Amino acid sequence: MTTLSISNSVEGAYANKTKAFIFMLQFFTADKKPLGSAPSYIHTFDYVSGVMPDTAETDPPDGAVTLDNQGRAYLSLAHGQSVTLLDVVSDYIVQFTEMEAYADGQLYIVGSTHSLYSAVYYDNIEGKKTGGTGEITMSTDPRSLAFINTRKTIVETGVYLGHIGPLLTLSIILGFAFLAYMIVKQKRRDI
Repeated sequence: MTTLSISNSVEGAYANKTKAFIFMLQFFTADKKPLGSAPSYIHTFDYVSGVMPDTAETDPPDGAVTLDNQGRAYLSLAHGQSVTLLDVVSDYIVQFTEMEAYADGQLYIVGSTHSLYSAVYYDNIEGKKTGGTGEITMSTDPRSLAFINTRKTIVETGVYLGHIGPLLTLSIILGFAFLAYMIVKQKRRDI
């Protein structure tokens, strides 16, 4: 048995350090079968939480995550927070995806074209990697993944409209066109 630690750090002048990022972990056996795929098999990992050094963020409570029937678990970490999953079998394969949630309910992979953040992570065994997704094979050594999310865009107006911006612009244009039509129509009646 070993441990898997995940930590999250947020950087950038306009970065939201209170925003929680969602980490989806999917666990597989050494022969690539998802944990939890058997009907009566439920797997739970206890975890301890922590705060990274030199951050003033709150320590999330310790707890447990239960895998769904596809072997997935979801964790939510803000800037400076970390969790360490306990009693992970040393030959498990873990696929992970870091996601960013938006007000419209959409989840986007950090580092994708839709995300406001770019991501790198440091694997204590394999070194620095780019992106918000990856796969590791556990070993007898404790494993840690330290994610760093950097705000990659600065919104000119200071207000990010998300993916409704183009729709809002089109609505405004159509609204003005309808208003112009109504004014012309009223002037024709007056003639």
